[in-house]
Parts: sequence; C-alpha cells; structure tokens
Amino acid sequence: MPVAQTLVDLAAKQVQAANQKLQASWDKQNADWQAEVRADKEIGGDNLQGVLQTFSKVASDPELSDPKFREALAFTGAGNHPAIVRTLARWAKALSEGGPVRGTPAAGTRQPSTLGEAIYGPSGPHTGGPRLQ
Repeated sequence: MPVAQTLVDLAAKQVQAANQKLQASWDKQNADWQAEVRADKEIGGDNLQGVLQTFSKVASDPELSDPKFREALAFTGAGNHPAIVRTLARWAKALSEGGPVRGTPAAGTRQPSTLGEAIYGPSGPHTGGPRLQ
C-alpha cells in the first residue's frame, strides 16, 4: 500500500505542477493583452477611460446586454483581448448617444428678423382679432 500511495502522491504533484504552469501561462497572456489594449492608438492611452465609460453604459443597459455578459467576458478572458475590446468599443460608440448636430441652413432659407417671427413664423400669432401693424 505505501507504494500505491507514493504513486498517487507523485501523480498529484505532477498534476498540480501542470496546473500551475497553465495558470501562469494564462495570467501572462491576459497581462500581455491588457498591455496591448493600453498601448492601442484607437482604444488605449488617453482614450481608454472614455472607451471604458462608453462601454460600461452599453453593457449596463438591460435592453442591449445580457446581465451575465460582463461575467462571461471576465471568466473567459475575452474582455482582455484587444480585438474584442476594440470591437465592443466600436459597437458601444455606435449605440451610445451622439453629440449635437451642427450645420448651416440650406441655401435659400430665410433667417427670421425678430424673435417673435422665429417663434410664430412670418405671419405672426393670430388670435382672431384685428392685425395691428
């Protein structure tokens, strides 16, 4: 029986060593991905905080994201992969609220001459009484 126990103990040590080696490799891969994301010109550097906030808004919206989505990204390590992060950031940016629309009036559009005209139009408010000029 002591020989059998020795073999079991030896096998257990080998399995434990193999698991530790795999875990160290996985941890290094995730750290490398995180460093690559931080260095990325599109999503990293000074942009990273804004990207994370935009993604967080979309990921927290129950109409757009499954409640377990973040858990899945963390569990699988996919949330550290640069291609995944870049893609999710682009999707979040496309789905998030945009800024103000800026532009110029179309050619031939007449600007109102007074505030009243801007509010009521060129014919002004009509209350049913006589028009005073």
